Amino acid sequence: MIMAVVSLVLSAQTKNEAIKSFNESVELMKSDPISSIGSFENCIKICEQVGDSAEDIRLKAAQVMPGLYYQKAYDLLTNDKKVNESLVVSKKALAAADEMGNTRIKENTQKLMVSAYASMGSGYFSANDNEKALQAFDSVLAINPDHLASIYNKALTYRKTNNAGGIEGGISNGEPLLLRAAMKPIATLYSPLRSVDIITKKPVKAAVERSDICRVPSAAVIGEAMVAIELTKIFLEKFGGDSMREITKNYKAYTTHINSF
Repeated sequence: MIMAVVSLVLSAQTKNEAIKSFNESVELMKSDPISSIGSFENCIKICEQVGDSAEDIRLKAAQVMPGLYYQKAYDLLTNDKKVNESLVVSKKALAAADEMGNTRIKENTQKLMVSAYASMGSGYFSANDNEKALQAFDSVLAINPDHLASIYNKALTYRKTNNAGGIEGGISNGEPLLLRAAMKPIATLYSPLRSVDIITKKPVKAAVERSDICRVPSAAVIGEAMVAIELTKIFLEKFGGDSMREITKNYKAYTTHINSF
């Protein structure tokens, strides 16, 4: 009987400590949110030691952790430029967001991690550490498989030049496709060509005039359009379907398969 009373007293005292720790953390959060993280973490530890009687306090403390972790990770990345430290805290933010079902913080944290890993990959690439650069870009694509910048940068990591213009042996090699075209000037004809007057329907000779105008700008528009049409034809041969949804599905399945290598 005496031991039971002592146990109840200790439990009550410990729960009071948890309440006190929570209240202190809340006050600290009002003035310095980032510094309150350690205080809330300590509060959660106390609640876990107490057990079920302090579960309500633990949940209240846990609810604020995703936002606090995200803010700290954001500050580390954008203000302090500490990529590795930001990623460590971001992972804590993801775990806390998953536990509390906070989808908004989870999505924002994933975007932050994409920026961090992309920055890390670019740094490794500049330092010629291709293996670590590939790992960083793969980390981006694990979060967002459609992150075009990382897909492009990953290709650059494998190939430092694109002298072939993206085509080797008639097959695209994953590099940007570069196309160069030339056109001859518009001819100036001093010998009139035979033609027909569309009104009288009688044979006539075309007018003689100089053609000094530059058609390159307008020809470039036509050239770009034709290249786009031809590339689309090839794309549909590979990923074609009856709808955009099916085409997109086929393309995503292909990129997922390629990234698995």
